[in-house]
Amino acid sequence: MWGLHRKTQPDELIGAVDLRREGEPQHRGFWLGESFWGQGFMTEAVAPITGYAFTHLGFLELVFDNAKGNHGSRRIKEKTGATYLRTESASFVDPSYSEREVWLLTKAAWQQHL
Repeated sequence: MWGLHRKTQPDELIGAVDLRREGEPQHRGFWLGESFWGQGFMTEAVAPITGYAFTHLGFLELVFDNAKGNHGSRRIKEKTGATYLRTESASFVDPSYSEREVWLLTKAAWQQHL
């Protein structure tokens, strides 16, 4: 797990990214404080972590998910080359979400997006 901090305020935790070998379904998850959404922080943060998974840890593919309707999370997956697989039922802390989108990112697709 990695913590996200702004360079201007390194003592303030604004988000986190985690990486797991066994995902259900996700291998990489993330969280970002709402006041930091839409500023590119998470897109910047997931790039080196995804590269680390493929280059140093030997992953050949990563599976991700997001709540259906979470457009920011979906957009990060699209920008990094992930392919949408399916939508399925899921439970979230926010009861207004009842489905998740599942995505696949292969090492080859990641390398094409570099």
